[in-house]
Amino acid sequence: MKEGGAWLKKAAEAKPSQAPQCKEQVVSLLIELALHREEATNFKFGKDLLQRAGISDIAEVRKILVHLGIWEADENLDLLRFQVRSSFSEEQHAESERVSQKEISDGRT
Repeated sequence: MKEGGAWLKKAAEAKPSQAPQCKEQVVSLLIELALHREEATNFKFGKDLLQRAGISDIAEVRKILVHLGIWEADENLDLLRFQVRSSFSEEQHAESERVSQKEISDGRT
């Protein structure tokens, strides 16, 4: 993970660098840290990786994930944390459009 720490350091400084072979593992670990912080399964390992990169604040992880293009700046972490689906099929969109066009009765005649 030495190369992962060096890559993270450059990413934190917004400097371009060649992604290491362990990129997927590093990104997964960063996502876990950003979503679950101290409760992350691999918290100690993640904290060590951050220290290798010279990062002491876990809040920086979100910025790194945005810089790497993994997340948007306004990514809703609660939706990710609780695995709430945020995209819908064309069929679901069409059905919602159909339902929204229906006239609603308040029950009074």
